[in-house]
Amino acid sequence: MKVGIVGCGFVTQSMHLPNLIELIGRENISLCDISKDLLEKVSKKYGISSTHATEEDLVTRRDIDAVMICTPDALHFAGAMNALKEGKHVFVEKPLCLASRDSSRLIETAKESNLILQVGYNKRFNPGYMAGKQEFQGMKDIILIRVHNLVDNRRIAKELYQIETGTVPEEAGAAISKETERQIQLELGDVDALAREAYLFLMFVTSHHLDALRDIFGDPVAVLHTNVWKVREKVNLISALQYPNGARCNIESGQTERKFRDEEICAYSPDETVRLIWANPFIKNAPAILRVQRGDSNITDIHITASYEDSFKLQLIDFLQCVKKRRAPKVTGEDGAKVITIANAIVQSFCKKRNVLIETGETIGQ
Repeated sequence: MKVGIVGCGFVTQSMHLPNLIELIGRENISLCDISKDLLEKVSKKYGISSTHATEEDLVTRRDIDAVMICTPDALHFAGAMNALKEGKHVFVEKPLCLASRDSSRLIETAKESNLILQVGYNKRFNPGYMAGKQEFQGMKDIILIRVHNLVDNRRIAKELYQIETGTVPEEAGAAISKETERQIQLELGDVDALAREAYLFLMFVTSHHLDALRDIFGDPVAVLHTNVWKVREKVNLISALQYPNGARCNIESGQTERKFRDEEICAYSPDETVRLIWANPFIKNAPAILRVQRGDSNITDIHITASYEDSFKLQLIDFLQCVKKRRAPKVTGEDGAKVITIANAIVQSFCKKRNVLIETGETIGQ
């Protein structure tokens, strides 16, 4: 199998490319990036002889079976669509794209051509997450779900990996900015600068947790409240979601300059608390920890380390198997589209200071 990667930035260099070399061999990989010097540095460093200056040159190659889109978020739609139209199976780094209408077009194109469209929510493949999902779904009468996520700006990761950088042509940078604004306008309409920043933060960081919430607990029906603010020019937010059974979910998400991150999902019931604590995903093989506390006749407090396997690698194995066996991926285009819908409702709740029904966008209450 031959795979092309569009975009040679941080995640490609730290995770995807080393894993892909191990899985299929460097001779079966082609690279593309709009930065000529970055493409040259990365291809030389990793021993990739097949490179392309343009995305079109890569996706039109007949011998390429699948394409990984690892570009800036605003370019995901165009890159994925171009690859699908050329008959390639597609892996898109999260988020799928920034606008619901664009996501629908990607899903429709993939279905019409019987092609794989997988979204890169790697946390779904974390063994600790999979063990936690089983525990969460076994709980009865959940009262409250809590997502807590304060990211660290990849400070540790930048020390662990020697990431090559390059110069993006000025016209390309301007085009990325223009396309970002187009997709935000398409998705949100006329909103202020803070709301736009909040949406981009949700899609770039918090979308992992919105996807995990859906996978574990199902789809929430409404956003009850959202507040957004900035500290040291970094966006932070809190939001309350409601589930069909009346359970609530509090989301706390923000950015720091610290060398560590706080990242967990907790669920509380009358009888137990289940807590999934994620390790930094860029520290390879660092395990997620599952903690289960029960307090009926006796108090039990169990800590579980499911596995040290790397979620990024497991995710790629799944994608390659999906392409080979033509089976549906664990994280589909439809999953990616649902995350966009929830993120939209969170931002609309902030802008309108009202409850928002997620599926329709209708505001309710005072």
